Amino acid sequence: MRLVVFCEAAADFRTAATLVDRVLREEGPKWVADLLETHPEAVRVFAGESLERPFYDVHHMQQHRRDLEKRLRETPLADLKSRGATTGLSDFLNELARELLPLCGASPC
Repeated sequence: MRLVVFCEAAADFRTAATLVDRVLREEGPKWVADLLETHPEAVRVFAGESLERPFYDVHHMQQHRRDLEKRLRETPLADLKSRGATTGLSDFLNELARELLPLCGASPC
């Protein structure tokens, strides 16, 4: 499963990742707990800004939105439809940014 986490700092991401793994171990089937011990990437992968930064910084929400919109514009419409994307994605991202930015003390760019 691919997970996306928005955090203020790397320490927040480590806390969130630890909690995700704990819930998966305690609430998931035994094979999930076993795999998390040996091959956690087989169970969950955190998708973020980069391999070194496996989360999205909430202080850069507007830039993340612009980057995603650019990728969406460069992706053929047929690909987006086959992935289940909707035309309301941009509106959703704008609303998400408006809600998260005040929480982290940032202002829109």
